[in-house]
Amino acid sequence: MTWFASLSIVEHFSALVASLPRAVILVLFVVPLAVAEPLKIYALFVIAKGHIVSGIVIIALAYLMSFLLVERLFHAGREKLLTYGWLKWIMDRVETVRNWVSEIKVSAIATVRGWLTFLRH
Repeated sequence: MTWFASLSIVEHFSALVASLPRAVILVLFVVPLAVAEPLKIYALFVIAKGHIVSGIVIIALAYLMSFLLVERLFHAGREKLLTYGWLKWIMDRVETVRNWVSEIKVSAIATVRGWLTFLRH
């Protein structure tokens, strides 16, 4: 992700997106999501029909679009996007869940390490 973000074309794209009005940024942000998410479901149907390689390629491309394009669009337009109260509210909830999951992960790792230390002795 860091390597991708450091590419000069991506930096120019981010600067361009940041200069746009917030409504345009919102459309640019939502369109790839509206394409990528149904593609992921479609890929599962393709896999279920027995076309495993095709399905995996489709789902990989959909996730790549989600991770790279949507993440970059959000990062570039974050300041303007969060001026929408409803989006800020959603992102605040996402951050709360992310922090909660991170705390659970840290706790689980500590617990497993404790068990492993106990089992070694």
